[in-house]
Amino acid sequence: MQLSNNSKKLIIAIMAMTGLGVLLTSPNPTEPAHESIATASDQSIHQANVLDPTTIKSLTNLTQHITIDTAGMPLRYRGYIQGVGYSSYQFLGEKGQKILFSLEAPSNMEMILYGTTIVPISNNMEYTLPENGSYDLRILYKPSIELQQTKKSSDPEAYYITFTLQASPTTPPVEQP
Repeated sequence: MQLSNNSKKLIIAIMAMTGLGVLLTSPNPTEPAHESIATASDQSIHQANVLDPTTIKSLTNLTQHITIDTAGMPLRYRGYIQGVGYSSYQFLGEKGQKILFSLEAPSNMEMILYGTTIVPISNNMEYTLPENGSYDLRILYKPSIELQQTKKSSDPEAYYITFTLQASPTTPPVEQP
């Protein structure tokens, strides 16, 4: 089978665009990436060369489907929030499950759990799921910060979220050390 001239031109154009895309999304080697991680006292620690800008962008304002099914086994995720966006962690839950939500983030971020009701979640809060169903934990800026974000561009801010199943209807509660 022979390719037509138009097919050959199209293949060359696709290769050129792919090469250009790789070049434009590659991190700049002269600028090391820095990550701002909030500590318990809400002070930032800068860590050089932890993640490249492309990886940070892929973790910004993301939606993640997770499974929380092993009592006492913490699930820890890192993400970034930028602008008026949010990160979403979706999971299926059973009535009676107790989940501990721990957020390591700047004080300008908050958690909201969407399910059969909408519940603001405090840091290190254990929450008992009221019904079987789909839940969506969102990490976002507080409303006053979102208003500021709409007026200016900002860099992504890092956070860590940990989900720990404390107890389910079929397993006994896990004692905290």
